[in-house]
Amino acid sequence: MNRLLPYTVLLVAASAMAQGKPTLADYPLDLKVSVGGDVGKELQDHLRMTLARSRSILVITGSDWKAATLALKRQDCDVRDECLQQLASKAGTLYALYASVERNALGTEITATGRVVNEDGAQARAPIRVTVKKSGSFVEAAKEALGELVSKLDLETLPAAIAKAAPATVKPPDPVMVVQPLPPPVPPPAVEQAMSGQRIGAWVALGGAVVCAGLAAGFGFSSAAQRATLPQDGHLSAAQVPTQQAVNQGAAIALGTGIAAVALAGASAGLFVSSSGEPTSTLTLSLTPNGAALLLSGRF
Repeated sequence: MNRLLPYTVLLVAASAMAQGKPTLADYPLDLKVSVGGDVGKELQDHLRMTLARSRSILVITGSDWKAATLALKRQDCDVRDECLQQLASKAGTLYALYASVERNALGTEITATGRVVNEDGAQARAPIRVTVKKSGSFVEAAKEALGELVSKLDLETLPAAIAKAAPATVKPPDPVMVVQPLPPPVPPPAVEQAMSGQRIGAWVALGGAVVCAGLAAGFGFSSAAQRATLPQDGHLSAAQVPTQQAVNQGAAIALGTGIAAVALAGASAGLFVSSSGEPTSTLTLSLTPNGAALLLSGRF
């Protein structure tokens, strides 16, 4: 049967083109009601006959319909448009239709639902629901609902051909000229001057002098502050003796570091002078009540 399917598809397509009618294949009627097999077949035949009575569409024959539905091998056409698209492709039709029948819990109303999808997978008819009152048997009410559904789907106005959108012409972008900015001028390499050993020694000595001067000033200020807490007449109590010792010790350290600062500053000045050849430096040491002040000036 699958080998005959391509030939039946070609026959249906050729017949439709000759008559200028859109072709349609219907998915097996989806009965959402527990009924006997004879009732389902009767309603299925009624739906196909209703579709065949339309003068504006062409429905495939019963044998072609069976071949297409067997080749489909899908049962999700109730929710997937791709399923109906595949049915139309296998049947060689422009459209495929899905229809279902159900009844309410009380059994007083019958509802038929349907939609149509074209061979490109787009919905040609959006889902439509038709509900009728059940006045007689279920089969009679279901046939009435299916008849109204086919009428409301308006299958007679389906176009006999699906317009294919022309591929969009993409205009190539205009050439863009990119102007690269000129690189910044490269500065000439800096001329490095080697520092002599005397100049290095001068800077080291100067750093040591600054450190010693800082220590001398710190200990001098601390000793002066502690000395201010002691009596001026020199009569010390037992508790003030350690303070006096700390004052003496701080003053000794301040004096020693001050002398070291002076010596280092002198050595630094001498090295700077000897390394530059132009003795323009001046070193000044001032003694204050709270310590010593060292001032070094000149051009090195």
